[in-house]
Amino acid sequence: MGHVSTGDDIKKFNHLAHMGTALWLCGKMGLPMKYVNLALRGTSSQSSTYNHLGAAKNAIDGSSSADYMSGHCTHTAQDASPWWRLDLTKVYNVTRVKVTNRGDCCSERIDGAEIRIGSSPEHGGIKNPNLGEEAEYVCGMVGQYVTVTIPDRPEYLTLCEVKVYGNFFYAGVNLALRGTSSQSSTYNELGAAENAIDGSSSANYMSKHCSHTAQDAPPWWRLDLTKVYNVQRVKVTNREDCCSERINGAEIRIGLSPEHGGTKNPKCAEITSLGLGEEAEYVCNMVGQYVTVTILDRREYLTLCEVKVYGEEASEKPPTSNVAPLYNAYQSSVQGEGDARKAIDGYLNNDAAGDQCAKTKEEPDPWWKLDLNSDHKILSIAVTSRGECCDAPIKGAEIRVGNSNTSWKENPVCGTISSMDPGQTVSFYCNGMVGRFVYIVIPDDTRSLSLCEVQVFGVPTDKPSKFKA
Repeated sequence: MGHVSTGDDIKKFNHLAHMGTALWLCGKMGLPMKYVNLALRGTSSQSSTYNHLGAAKNAIDGSSSADYMSGHCTHTAQDASPWWRLDLTKVYNVTRVKVTNRGDCCSERIDGAEIRIGSSPEHGGIKNPNLGEEAEYVCGMVGQYVTVTIPDRPEYLTLCEVKVYGNFFYAGVNLALRGTSSQSSTYNELGAAENAIDGSSSANYMSKHCSHTAQDAPPWWRLDLTKVYNVQRVKVTNREDCCSERINGAEIRIGLSPEHGGTKNPKCAEITSLGLGEEAEYVCNMVGQYVTVTILDRREYLTLCEVKVYGEEASEKPPTSNVAPLYNAYQSSVQGEGDARKAIDGYLNNDAAGDQCAKTKEEPDPWWKLDLNSDHKILSIAVTSRGECCDAPIKGAEIRVGNSNTSWKENPVCGTISSMDPGQTVSFYCNGMVGRFVYIVIPDDTRSLSLCEVQVFGVPTDKPSKFKA
């Protein structure tokens, strides 16, 4: 079965400190409550049931009660990797998930739980990707199954309500069929580059419907979309007849440069592994003309039996002007002359000296923030890194848009900077996310954050900001 993945490291629930806490885990802050809770239309199951009070269906009964004894919460036995799964019955673009923890005791049991969304019901859906994963692409994840699971330890899993919001998913046009492809080499007459975009569902190499390079260092396959697109999703199908492990560690890169097979373009995702004939979907929301699959860390054969690309054509010019210079910027600390304002001064100077770059001290969770003064609909954000010199790369930084001024964790993620070359500019498509604050933060690490320019393309909304101090 196929699944959706952002290709980034898994993120887990933070501790729900207060019993009965409801945790929002996806979406655009302040969406009107007329949006329908899709969970009420679905069916649920779980790894086991503790007793007659803890049925799986209790988490989607619409009740606000968080007292287990009321009969409105689920409860598994102390399973190894317990899970609860919701079948939405159709594929949806899931924008938000709300989970309510037990209110009468044992709030710590949910610590480390993961939410996974995808198209596979197998193993309770726990093999689907985590909602908080990639570039954390937390908005716009696609799937039929929503799973809450606690991996890696025996535990009880209790959920008092799970609400799911989103809209019916329209797959759209496979842009790859309009493009042209090339690769680093061709193994033999069966493995032409164009075989990966021929529209065939065959994943048997001998059928002549898969690409195949020689054992290159590094091997790459590149798709030229012929125009610049906002690439929202990429699907990759692995070979089914043998050698599934060869694709392990492959990277999907998207950008504007065809040089070196596109291997220097920004990274969307890493294909950690795929089974025989398995199709995986990766959410990118990145701007580019070239989509590359490459294996950079070793000499390897690269075989792809189908690559599908979905998105929409990007305007030749940004859809709106860069609004960032009109507002105020702040950051967690200042190192030397690197005050926050230098990241929105309009200078795309990214030289090694970094004289026109913002820079924090080396500290835990360093952040940079732009206050737009009111809600804006954000279409895209472009980030320019410092040129080759002294700074650690921005790898792992998150771009967040929302209405929380002081807690960046409450703001949804537009994109994750998986990797950036020195002096590079990378654009992230935010799908019209709404918020007053734009945060760039390196979470869960002690580093210095250096930004030479941040461009924000968006427009003010008609609604007043739902500002949260």
